[in-house]
Amino acid sequence: MKGAACSDPVIELRDVTKRYPGRIAVHALQPTNLAIGRGESLAVVGPSGSGKSTLLNILGLLDAPTHGTYLLEGVDITAADEAVRGVVRGQMFGFVFQAFHLLPHRTVVENVELAMMYATVTVKDRRERALEALEALGLMHRRDADPRDLSGGERQRTAIARAICLRPKVLFCDEPTGNLDTRNSAIVMDVLADLNEKGQTLVMVTHNLSLASSLLRTVTVEDGIVADGARPPA
Repeated sequence: MKGAACSDPVIELRDVTKRYPGRIAVHALQPTNLAIGRGESLAVVGPSGSGKSTLLNILGLLDAPTHGTYLLEGVDITAADEAVRGVVRGQMFGFVFQAFHLLPHRTVVENVELAMMYATVTVKDRRERALEALEALGLMHRRDADPRDLSGGERQRTAIARAICLRPKVLFCDEPTGNLDTRNSAIVMDVLADLNEKGQTLVMVTHNLSLASSLLRTVTVEDGIVADGARPPA
């Protein structure tokens, strides 16, 4: 994946930390400075429990930092409440998780359309966008299928179609190939690479160092400490 340099950050964290209170406080994320460029592809790697998901949740506005500053396209939205954060997520971000979260008893195209139910997209445009996303991901022949009849790779591609139909500026992926075999993993990564080459900003958490090495840049998280810029071994 080519991606872009970080001269025009779409997201920037400045001295961001995350602390979970309790009898023994957990410092899930140590002071972190990280900028993600428009059109960049970024891999987040590290051992289990290192803070990768915490970092992804903060970047995706699914969680708020304890301290520090979050800039979105240069605008400080650190203090935004959940209602505002929800609007921003819906307008700017797409999410692809290891679990596909597809609804049974709804067709593939209906599952993709669900992402637009609460957006200002007309019924006609919802169907057109859903079909456009399925076409891009090679799933038009499965548009009327029950998700339970799809292969693992087809389910993940359906989840990606659902994530991109709102045309997000940043696509966050959490172990998107974790449940897939080698063949389907390659198909999904080809899809993500194509999206990135067309300008989609991609942030991917993965344990697979080979997959991570295909992205433009890698950050490593260990014990809540983010080390920026190191590429993993091939």
